[in-house]
Amino acid sequence: MIAPSVSLFEDLFSLEVEKPLGSKAEETCDVHVCLASTVQQGEEALAFRMMNLSEKLTDKFREKIHNFLRSYGKTWASSGRIIYPYQVDSKPQEHEVEYLRSDAEGYQFIKKQMLPLQAYQDFLSFQDDDKTFINNLRFYVIVVKPLSNPQEMIYFYRFYNRKQLLSQSRFFGAIFRATNEYDLIEEPTLLFDDNIDCISRGDDLFILKKENFHSIFRFLEEIEKSVNTALTSIQTQLVRGKIPIEGYDNFANDCKKHRVKMTMLNNIAKKSYLKDLTPAKMQRVIDRLGKDVLGDDFITTFEKEHKLLYDTKHPWVLLKLLNDSYLWSDMTLLGYDVNEKREL
Repeated sequence: MIAPSVSLFEDLFSLEVEKPLGSKAEETCDVHVCLASTVQQGEEALAFRMMNLSEKLTDKFREKIHNFLRSYGKTWASSGRIIYPYQVDSKPQEHEVEYLRSDAEGYQFIKKQMLPLQAYQDFLSFQDDDKTFINNLRFYVIVVKPLSNPQEMIYFYRFYNRKQLLSQSRFFGAIFRATNEYDLIEEPTLLFDDNIDCISRGDDLFILKKENFHSIFRFLEEIEKSVNTALTSIQTQLVRGKIPIEGYDNFANDCKKHRVKMTMLNNIAKKSYLKDLTPAKMQRVIDRLGKDVLGDDFITTFEKEHKLLYDTKHPWVLLKLLNDSYLWSDMTLLGYDVNEKREL
């Protein structure tokens, strides 16, 4: 269901982070910034640290959120942006936003990573001499409590790593000193930009930059962990439909060496059509595709044994077939090999 998520997302554009009180003074919302690190590669839990911000820097982060939401809201209204349900293998265009709920089946690992942020006040303070934490930085979060509802916390995520430290980047900095000359900046310096990769409100998550979203929540690592389950599910359902994979072991081993293939496998395993496949349904697809797409060996194996051949010389054919990547147009009467599709 997308309609509620659209209104929830559009409501962000009018988020009240500051409000004039008089000619000079203004009321401002609470803003805090937390850094997240994996600390050690492969660890399940993230480590968080709170940045102790001066009033001026707090104002800067508040300004960043204010400007980002106003700018994004104007673009949203003028360019016909669209919200779609999240699909792991989709490639959103610039005007498309994807949405998911972290409490939905298959996404609890995201919720697990977000959960500690509810108690951000208890985080230890970030120390610039914590080399292990810095070397494994993954993202930072701007926590905003809007003036209209101070009890609500909205989280703005941005991918971040140690290269955002001036000392670790390819740049060096100069600062004007009281000695009336420029000097090399040697103090530990963190660099920030104006971008946001995703936003969460409760269990609702809006994805603005998909590649960074995957990095923030270690999506690809999760896919690697679940690929065996996906493979077993696919083969089990095909066996029940009496169309097993010939060369299954080679198929499984080859797919586990390729992240794009693993992503496709996880996507296929979740599809409802898999359990309804039969030799008769598959025969219709094979007849339409023919040997030019599938190859002679694939067609011969199916006709003789009702098995789906995995041919190592053509490693993508079976995966694309199971992914329903071969589509036809009634308008043009042409077939297409599609890299991305969304259900209407």
